[in-house]
Amino acid sequence: MDGRQILYPMTRITEHTIEDFAIKLLEQLGYEYVYAPGIALTVLRDTLLPKLMSGEVRVGEIEAEVSNGQP
Repeated sequence: MDGRQILYPMTRITEHTIEDFAIKLLEQLGYEYVYAPGIALTVLRDTLLPKLMSGEVRVGEIEAEVSNGQP
């Protein structure tokens, strides 16, 4: 290598971004969102993981919807 670096833009992922993503996903899956710290992530994991593994839900589709909703 000659010492050159390739730089990629980094997106800062905040708790708010994750929460928006989770709420949007749960709504698309037919769940109503109720704020309960700790429970939301457990429900999201238990609901989302099998759907991601099977290909039923694609992350890119949800990311696009969440980012379009940001101010």
